[in-house]
Amino acid sequence: MRRLITAIAVPIALLSVVALTASAADAGNVARAGKSKVAITSLTTPPPDHTWVFKGKVTSRNAKCLSNRRVDIYVAASGRRRGSAPDGPVASGKTNEKGKFKADTGQELLLLAPYQAVVAGRKHKGLTCQEAESKPFNPQT
Repeated sequence: MRRLITAIAVPIALLSVVALTASAADAGNVARAGKSKVAITSLTTPPPDHTWVFKGKVTSRNAKCLSNRRVDIYVAASGRRRGSAPDGPVASGKTNEKGKFKADTGQELLLLAPYQAVVAGRKHKGLTCQEAESKPFNPQT
């Protein structure tokens, strides 16, 4: 009887250790997630071509989540009317080492509507930098 109990208890104990080790590894991955925020700070039309250029910043507590992030600018959902706004991004850019970005539209005139910046999530050397979406930015105000 004692052998039967030992034969059952040992595998159960080993499975428990494996499960706890896997949980600890998952907890480490959660701690390695870099939360991000993105904001549009200005919209300018610099010479010579006077195209619209969005400027903004991605912020994160983890410096590895700042540089070389792709930022897309969209017409915000609150500014969309059927057929009046493009479905895809109106501008795209990359962040520098400080998280600052410029996204040139390549157009002289855009809709006077609210816009949103979206930074894509990415994995970088075991760190997951989370995606983020800005609050609507209204160029009229």
